[in-house]
Amino acid sequence: MNLFQLIVKQMRQRALSSWLTLLSVCLGVGLAIAVMIVRRESAALMGQSSFGYEFVVGPPKASPTELVLNTVYHLGKSPGNLPYHVWERLDGKAAPKPGEHDYRPDIKWAVPFMVGDSYQGRWIIGTSPQMFGYTDEAKPYPSGGNTFAYGRDAGGEEQRFELTEGTVFRPRRFEAVIGSELATGCNLHVGDEFQATHGMPGPNETPDIHKPKWKVVGILKPTHTPNDRCLFVPVISLYAIEEHEV
Repeated sequence: MNLFQLIVKQMRQRALSSWLTLLSVCLGVGLAIAVMIVRRESAALMGQSSFGYEFVVGPPKASPTELVLNTVYHLGKSPGNLPYHVWERLDGKAAPKPGEHDYRPDIKWAVPFMVGDSYQGRWIIGTSPQMFGYTDEAKPYPSGGNTFAYGRDAGGEEQRFELTEGTVFRPRRFEAVIGSELATGCNLHVGDEFQATHGMPGPNETPDIHKPKWKVVGILKPTHTPNDRCLFVPVISLYAIEEHEV
């Protein structure tokens, strides 16, 4: 009897313990591989440096982690607010006062982010048309211009938002541009209307739904980023909603 036959014979005699041992080994190996995959993908996601934001400006009490999670990944709650005039200065809409630093020569884009409302568990982001490569008059910037890029691909090429349907919102209207995943998950189409919910209520909380209705005017092409799960509306009209003026 050779060694292989002897091993098989022993395994047959101790079938239960042999199968339990084999199962334990398989589970152990599978768990180890799963941990390595999760660790690799988490490191690639959280350490990703290809987003279009070179820095994020937020309230003094907010931690860098909170700002990145809330602004880039659209996770958690807003850590606080900044005065509106700060964005105007960063964006070049307002000149600095005597003695204040002039940021305009150092900044290509200043994109506002106003977070606080949601729709069916998805965050509503108040921003400006510049985020999608449009002027305040909702007109596309000239081809080849320095339009905002949300990230870079593997080859280093800048990636910009594109519309698969519709157009971008106008700054002072109750209009919205929505991400591709949200359009499918919430069954929203161009021309549909929805109402914003104040905050992100839990399962047992009564939602506080705002009265104004937003009209979907555009749907973004997939970006394979957290932006696909968000709704984007004009920061000016979002600020005008009752309870948002303070």
